[in-house]
Amino acid sequence: MKRLITEFIHDQYKNNKLKGYINGSTVSVDLTGFTVMTEKLMKQVVGGAEILSDIINSVFNRAVSTVYLNGGYVTSINGFGKYRCYL
Repeated sequence: MKRLITEFIHDQYKNNKLKGYINGSTVSVDLTGFTVMTEKLMKQVVGGAEILSDIINSVFNRAVSTVYLNGGYVTSINGFGKYRCYL
């Protein structure tokens, strides 16, 4: 199931804590040339978009899992390659 809000925010809301502060770090990742690469794969290879999706998911799933394993959370994912992570 896809998380729409973090467990931290959910827990705060359940405890009627509707505002506050948190210290942390952020990570922003962007794939340069992603659109061009996608277009070339889709034109030249049957199932190119699916192949690219599998590759990107295998790379970023490890990063996202690491964020969660260290008590962090991902607040947004835009397209395939842009995650906003907080540790």
